[in-house]
Amino acid sequence: MAAHRAWHPHTGGAPVTVEELVAPAPGAARALLDFLLQLDLCTRVELRGRPLHEPLRHLLTDPRALRLTAGTDSLWARILDLPRLLEARLDAPERELTIDVADPLGFAAGLHTVTARPDGSTGCTSARRVPDLSLDVADLAAVLLGDTRPADLLAAGRLREHTTDSADLFARALGHRAPPHCSTRF
Repeated sequence: MAAHRAWHPHTGGAPVTVEELVAPAPGAARALLDFLLQLDLCTRVELRGRPLHEPLRHLLTDPRALRLTAGTDSLWARILDLPRLLEARLDAPERELTIDVADPLGFAAGLHTVTARPDGSTGCTSARRVPDLSLDVADLAAVLLGDTRPADLLAAGRLREHTTDSADLFARALGHRAPPHCSTRF
């Protein structure tokens, strides 16, 4: 689906503003973008509410022609059951990884050790040991959503490594997933 604003045919070329572009598959998104880029009297196509990491960028002859003109947060997460979330979100780590989470509301606060179970799945239990890394629950939510890298938080001083290379171990356990995107405004 592509909903766009119409322009007046007697004013010459004008931009087309697409309020929402949603497709059930990448091929459909490519077809919609191709249609929009071939409209007569169109000087520019503006896509609103698209992901920060726009996959359609790579369809352009010159991907640098795409310009980000505005960015807003439309997706937030509040971690309530951290052990279950870590088991579901992380791949089994190469070695035990203990994370110390600071949470002012207490829902996710504490030490949590992530391990590889014998069947290859990921396990998470409360811990009583020196942590490998420490971070705030808001930063952990950003990392688990997939748009923030542990290395970036480490460089900014928002993630503290107590064991060498634990941020890299955490990143490998996160695996490579598509960044989050929410096109619904609420």
